[in-house]
Amino acid sequence: MSAQQAPTPTVASSAPPTPGPTTREMFRTTSYRLTALASRCENFSGAEIEQAIVAALYSAHAAKQPVSAAMIAHEMQSTRPLAVVMAEKVAALREWASSRTVSAD
Repeated sequence: MSAQQAPTPTVASSAPPTPGPTTREMFRTTSYRLTALASRCENFSGAEIEQAIVAALYSAHAAKQPVSAAMIAHEMQSTRPLAVVMAEKVAALREWASSRTVSAD
């Protein structure tokens, strides 16, 4: 018995798809604003910074406006990094690893 393949549906489109905004267009800011945002990142991991930006993108989309440095700053202010929330556990893990692993420094 041979398996029959379903026909591939075709979609007729009269216009090519409109490209979305580039990352640069979605987040226009000055180096001053980036420096101010960077100063808020102490104790944040890269993943936590990324999620603050993603949250700001969702907020901007909901408000139907472009994302701004102020939106990202707000999201970062309302986020507590794991290095702060779990400081005792992080310290204990570092202590445990200090005699069992090779330092990356």
